[in-house]
Amino acid sequence: MRRGGRLYESATRRGFTSYFLTFPTGGARLELMSLPGLAGRADVPAVGYAHLAVSVGSESAVEALTAQMRADGIRVRSEPRQTGDGYFEAVVEDPDGNSVEITA
Repeated sequence: MRRGGRLYESATRRGFTSYFLTFPTGGARLELMSLPGLAGRADVPAVGYAHLAVSVGSESAVEALTAQMRADGIRVRSEPRQTGDGYFEAVVEDPDGNSVEITA
């Protein structure tokens, strides 16, 4: 049985909403996101897939891993920061250009 969280509406990205589903085994969560007007645009993430997120446990771990990845030549898309929905995260790019969130 999954648990649903509250609907999040971004204060900075007009129309963006998301909803987390939490699964009972292992703490896995799935975020369902919606942003009107994405279809057919080449400058935005693909419709149907946005990114993968990995929790590393603490803000200091997010900062340290981001710094290490940058030193290793990995592109940092978004520096460590507190997000509007309450997460501390950074975003890096995998070798195929996909976004990977590193969260606390």
